[in-house]
Amino acid sequence: MNGDSGEITIATGTASLGNGGGLSFQVGDSASGKGGNLDVLAGNSSSGAGGSLNMFAGNSLSDEGAGGDIAIAGGAGESTRGGDVSVVGGGSNAQIGAAINIQAGNSSGEDEFGYAGNTTIVAGGGGAGGRPFCRGRLWP
Repeated sequence: MNGDSGEITIATGTASLGNGGGLSFQVGDSASGKGGNLDVLAGNSSSGAGGSLNMFAGNSLSDEGAGGDIAIAGGAGESTRGGDVSVVGGGSNAQIGAAINIQAGNSSGEDEFGYAGNTTIVAGGGGAGGRPFCRGRLWP
C-alpha cells in the first residue's frame, strides 16, 4: 500500500466542572481456561524507525491536586506463582541496545515540602524471600 495507513482516535469528553470521562478496555475472564490477553502494539517499519508506544498520566494544573499515577502490576496467583512484570530495552543487530531509565520525580519546592521522589527496589517476601539483583557488564 502506498501512502500513510489509517489512524484511529478514541477520546472522551472534557469537563469544565466535574471529572473528565474515563476509558476502559477489558478482555474476557475464564472459569476454566486462561483469561483473554490485551495486546497493544506499535507499528513496525521496514525503512524507518518503528512506532513508539507512549503512556502518560494526567497533569494537575491545580495547586492542590496531584499528578495522575501509572500503575503496572502482574496478576496474583491463587495457588501457583504470580504474574511477572518485565521491562526490557530493545536490542540492536548493528548499533547500540536500548537503555532502561528509571528516575524518580524532581521537586522545585524549596521549603519542607520540596522533596524529590524516592526510587525503591524491593524483592518479594515469603518462606524463601526473593533477592534483589543488580548486575552490569563491563565493556568490551
